[in-house]
Amino acid sequence: MGFDWFSTLHSDYAFGKTLGDKYTKTDFDRGQFKGVGVVHFSDKEHLVELFHNIGWKLETMELKIIENILPESGKIGAGFSISARWLG
Repeated sequence: MGFDWFSTLHSDYAFGKTLGDKYTKTDFDRGQFKGVGVVHFSDKEHLVELFHNIGWKLETMELKIIENILPESGKIGAGFSISARWLG
């Protein structure tokens, strides 16, 4: 299995209200997640813990950071590209 997961380094992480834990955000007042609803973000440690707890082993993890250069906005898109293997 492989997919992308938003990082807490994403600049729009700051625009949402915390919902339950520091990784789960909602009610974004601006940015790409405005009007989306609940969005989950992670850092490396959180992803390792999440996958371990449900019986998956992370095989690879890359952090992709995309900076908006023109027009200058200070926007950073950040997400993990991961692949995992079911241990069950």
